[in-house]
Amino acid sequence: MARLRLAALTLLAAGVAWTAAASAAPIDGATHVSSTADPPIYLSFSTPDCPFVPLAADPEAQTSSLTITTDGWLGPIQDENTNPNQQVLLRAHVRGTVEDASGNVYNAEGTFLDSSIHYLFNGDLLFDGTGTMTLAGPAGTVTGDVEFRNVNAPPDYSFAFTNIRHCDIRG
Repeated sequence: MARLRLAALTLLAAGVAWTAAASAAPIDGATHVSSTADPPIYLSFSTPDCPFVPLAADPEAQTSSLTITTDGWLGPIQDENTNPNQQVLLRAHVRGTVEDASGNVYNAEGTFLDSSIHYLFNGDLLFDGTGTMTLAGPAGTVTGDVEFRNVNAPPDYSFAFTNIRHCDIRG
């Protein structure tokens, strides 16, 4: 019975330590942020070595329905007078549908991490990270490592597949 209590106390102590560590800001002086991005005016995909052919950026944005939620931390502004910048640690989750040039609808889902420094002279950059994305529909599936960039003015989402792990296009 004493061993059981000791194990329970150890787990309880570990749980408290984990919770405390999770609530601390990973960047000194950072502010926690959470948001959902506006629908894009432009949406572009690059899938080299895979025959998924997206629409041009304008119609792709009009025929697609993507939700992008972002959660993470923005560090304090550094070098405010000479080269304003801030460290970010953001995770984005993308989910929705996109259409290819042939009119096939694909479910899109991906998770991305941005742990970079954003220079504030270019305040339009909202997210610039990497992750994994899958496009899956009746015409096939594309999965791979992706660079995701979200800029504002006007809203523009860009997904560049850098390493396609799976490409199965039927048709």
